[in-house]
Amino acid sequence: MNTIKPNPKIDVPGVTGYLLWLRQDLPAVYAHVIRAFPQVAAFDAALKKELASRGLGFSWSSIGSALSGAASSVGSVLGSVGSYVATNTPAILTTGAGLYGMVAKQQMLNSQLMLAQSGQYPMQTGIMQSSGNQPYLTGISPTGAYPSTYSPYSSGGFASGILSSTIMGVPSWIFLVAIAGGGFLLLRRR
Repeated sequence: MNTIKPNPKIDVPGVTGYLLWLRQDLPAVYAHVIRAFPQVAAFDAALKKELASRGLGFSWSSIGSALSGAASSVGSVLGSVGSYVATNTPAILTTGAGLYGMVAKQQMLNSQLMLAQSGQYPMQTGIMQSSGNQPYLTGISPTGAYPSTYSPYSSGGFASGILSSTIMGVPSWIFLVAIAGGGFLLLRRR
């Protein structure tokens, strides 16, 4: 049975929440983004200054407003940051095996970017063990600290992101249909 270990929720919406999620759940990728985008480096400097002034026992939501100014400069390059993250996130960190894993990784990253662009909270993610005992990061439906009006199935949510995302210019639903069809054919041959 697959089990999932949830990562802490990032209860800050928009660009700030996306950057905090990236820092928490994909720290190696975040480090590369800092080097590639001066706007993200400025955000990270503001974040470190804010963390140093708060000490222990703070919540992300309590510092979110203090970081909104630094995050606003990232908003102008957020699409580029999202593309950079999608191309530079190692597959082992975010996927199971094979084509399904590639599609799942791309959908999760696209959904997180779309949520940030629409000013929503980042989707909570967690670490799941694959059947081959390989850990990978996956999306979890948001609950708790998120507003009750948020739904992963609403416009701009995770499920709508699945249908509207693309992989190398091809709609991801085509890959999903191909995977399902291939699986059906394999089962039929047995």
